[in-house]
Amino acid sequence: MPDGPAISLEGLSKRFADGPLVLDDISLTASNGEIISIVGPSGCGKSTLLRLIAKLIPATSGEIHHSGNNINPAFIFQDATLLPWANVLENIAVPARLKGISKSKRLDTASKWANVVGLNDVLNYYPRQLSGGMKMRVSIARALSQSPNLLLLDEPFGALDAITRNRLNEDLLRLHDESRWTAFFVTHSVTEAVFLSNRIIIMNNNPGSVAAIIENTLPFPRDCRTRESIEFQQRVAEATARLHQVLSS
Repeated sequence: MPDGPAISLEGLSKRFADGPLVLDDISLTASNGEIISIVGPSGCGKSTLLRLIAKLIPATSGEIHHSGNNINPAFIFQDATLLPWANVLENIAVPARLKGISKSKRLDTASKWANVVGLNDVLNYYPRQLSGGMKMRVSIARALSQSPNLLLLDEPFGALDAITRNRLNEDLLRLHDESRWTAFFVTHSVTEAVFLSNRIIIMNNNPGSVAAIIENTLPFPRDCRTRESIEFQQRVAEATARLHQVLSS
């Protein structure tokens, strides 16, 4: 798969009907294959921004430009949103089923992605039999089975324990290294944002706007040893201090 699209947001603003302005004058650019994390206070419009980038909802003003015409986004949400009556393989295959792809072909594709995310031993398990981490692996496999070049992640690991969350962060970077989609990752964890991303967007609230953009020069590949480095801890401290400034203003 080629690198994901470059994306440019120019003066993007959003309000719903006659309500207050949710987002105001968002301008930023994501390079091909870049991972950008978005952090900020609850209610600052982070999820709305993801929906605008995917062009699921229209902007009130401003423009969004995607390089190329074939933009194929996929979402991963905090809730894995699995079908309780379907097993792991069938849940991964849901998007292909909705597209009318034959059963044999969609299950073959689902099996491939289950293997990629480490679910081979639980293919016939149902959601009630899965841990939180396994459910998120199903959600990731389901998204990637659509061959996206743009991945939009809305705090997908927020409800998981620290060990599972760290492991999934590492898996996500491994998958990105193989496919190079462009990604926007919403999180409330500064540590997670620093570990995953090329840049970190810190947002203001009421209305949501860009307060700061932090360049993250930590080298790739990143793994569990990265979190132990002085450079990593310095980046986390810098981003945390800037976020606290926003929250206290």
